[in-house]
Amino acid sequence: MAKVNLDSFRAEYGTEGGPAYAPEMLASVWLYAYALSVTSSRRLEQCGERPQRVSADSGFFSHANLQAMEERNMDGYMPDSNLARVLNRGGRLHDRAIHPAHQRMRRKLRDPAGRALYARRKAIVEPVNGVLKEQRGMRRFRRKGLPKVAVEWTLASIAYNLTRMWRSN
Repeated sequence: MAKVNLDSFRAEYGTEGGPAYAPEMLASVWLYAYALSVTSSRRLEQCGERPQRVSADSGFFSHANLQAMEERNMDGYMPDSNLARVLNRGGRLHDRAIHPAHQRMRRKLRDPAGRALYARRKAIVEPVNGVLKEQRGMRRFRRKGLPKVAVEWTLASIAYNLTRMWRSN
């Protein structure tokens, strides 16, 4: 999401109503719903309550996203790129966090409990997407249309799972 230009969404935000969601967060929710085959915004609204805890990689980091999570009382774990490097490879932080929400996020992710929660996201779906993208060359879908893309994704997932099962024996 970090490489997607979402400026046109920001330009359309009005001043009326409550605070707007960050476009990066909205796009992430849309992609998540798409992965679950939820194609209706009404069905997405019916999925239930807002998430209480959010974990995201450094590509989603922005002060606006941190503030949006705090305003909505969401327990977020989203490092900046500098802290992500330290968490993943070790070393020292080079840049200081000036924004108060940024400082709070860094404190939370330095805590052993916060590190453990953030580390859990690596074991969920990120590695699968990385393998399909980098090792299997699935950078784009070969078919058009949601039903055909869903079939292609399902077949790729089945192949991935079968490979994992075969290697585990």
